[in-house]
Amino acid sequence: MSTPRFLELPPGVRRVDVATPLGPIAVLEAVPAAGGCERHSAVLVPGFTGSKEDFLAILQTLAQAGRRVYAIDLPGQYESPGSADPARYTCAALGHAVAVLVRALGDEDVHLLGHSFGGLVTRETVLAGEITPLSHTLMSSGPGGVGG
Repeated sequence: MSTPRFLELPPGVRRVDVATPLGPIAVLEAVPAAGGCERHSAVLVPGFTGSKEDFLAILQTLAQAGRRVYAIDLPGQYESPGSADPARYTCAALGHAVAVLVRALGDEDVHLLGHSFGGLVTRETVLAGEITPLSHTLMSSGPGGVGG
């Protein structure tokens, strides 16, 4: 396991809890320093052993390009509280949680990125049709579910 060279939040990035019907979801929100949001927002979903902090190195760059960016912890991941119910951790249930979060943010016109396991989760978000992202990027993610 590697340790990032920095863990401090960059300028323009803040840690917030977004209230959703499923419970609070921990988010790092990055906003442009000047000029306002000229582009659609992006929601970044980390992998199974990751967290929203995995995206620290790119949050400020994306925000400087005129985009509001949300890096999240899925329910039960790092700073987002979880449930005792194992059914809340299926890819479909977590995909639903991503859709619920996007609606809670009040901005359904988003670009959606899922890294590793986060890609399997966001794939479920898109396939369920609860939201229709402007784009869907799978980063280091396979095309199908994990068997077993």
